[in-house]
Amino acid sequence: LLAAGLNDGTVRIFELEEGRHYNLTNNHLAAVTDLVFSPDGNQILTGSEDCTVSQWDLVDRYRIQNVTPNKVDPFRISAIDWSSHTPSRFFCGNFEGIIVSDQSMENQDIFLTSDGIFYDLEISPDGKFLGITGTSSWILPILSSEQPEDPQPLDSGQPSEGRALAFTPDGAVLIIATRQDLQFWSTADAALIGSVP
Repeated sequence: LLAAGLNDGTVRIFELEEGRHYNLTNNHLAAVTDLVFSPDGNQILTGSEDCTVSQWDLVDRYRIQNVTPNKVDPFRISAIDWSSHTPSRFFCGNFEGIIVSDQSMENQDIFLTSDGIFYDLEISPDGKFLGITGTSSWILPILSSEQPEDPQPLDSGQPSEGRALAFTPDGAVLIIATRQDLQFWSTADAALIGSVP
């Protein structure tokens, strides 16, 4: 399966082997900004500019739930990720903060706020770290079932706004794409390994 979030709020699922696609019903009310498959591939989480996160069942093709993270002060979702090592929780972010939530979406906590913008976040393949990028970037250990601890700010010494990030398959390196370069960071000590223009 391949999934796409569209500007009109539609979530489109492509069944590549069958050569067909379908749209999930009960769309978001604004653009879908990020999406992620559950570890077993049977569900998907979507985040939207309508300030909601939706959980979808891909087997029976319906929306399980739709919630507004941080109901006190809702915000547009810019990034979302679901841990394969702790499938009962996920992380979502926007232009103001990062929220950790359990799968029921009832227990939510904002654990990182910034005066800047968050564009992307990702959980490392080994489930040990959360990478966050935007106006500033961080690596956070997420070993416990509680909130992440001790954010490690990443400072290259140059002004650079991260737009996207990814971990290497072994989780040892976090790669951040900025407008100027690709930066390679060690997850072990949050040290800059190098960069490529």
